[in-house]
Amino acid sequence: MLRSTRGHYGNVIHIVEVKLTECDAYEVLKSIVARLDELEFVLMLSGIEESRLYVKFDKQQAYRGLLKVSHGDDVIYVEVRGRSVAIDDMRRFMTSLREALKR
Repeated sequence: MLRSTRGHYGNVIHIVEVKLTECDAYEVLKSIVARLDELEFVLMLSGIEESRLYVKFDKQQAYRGLLKVSHGDDVIYVEVRGRSVAIDDMRRFMTSLREALKR
């Protein structure tokens, strides 16, 4: 879904919302995890709340092909929802996915 809004200073902000399920979501998550260095991965894990992962990536860095966790305003916002997964299980899942991708 694509929608537009205006920022605080009247600038146009385009919002692209994509909902992925099952295999597509897993493939995107694998791609994200594979692109993160160790520090960025640990920073991403800090965004886990209950069975959800919330992470923001710097939009300018992403344009350059790098994924850097950011707390700024010019970001790509990603939310991953686990199905009935407790917070410790989500961390374990993300860590095991990271380890599997290293092999």
